[in-house]
Amino acid sequence: MASSITVAKIINAETAKSQFVLNPRNRPVTEESKKLIDSLLLERKSIAAICRVSGISQMWIQTYESRKIQHRTSTSFS
Repeated sequence: MASSITVAKIINAETAKSQFVLNPRNRPVTEESKKLIDSLLLERKSIAAICRVSGISQMWIQTYESRKIQHRTSTSFS
């Protein structure tokens, strides 16, 4: 039993190492960036153009836009 606990601790420690890197690719999106994205979406700019301007991934912008639409429709019909 003692060896399984040790193995679990080692696995957790190795997993934790990957959470802290010197130059992370993924970083939180600032409120300023969200405001820029919102204004560009209102102007009906393409997602590709918004990605180029903001430096944020297409996947994140599509998810963000989708959540905003879901929130808007769920609150308007409630």
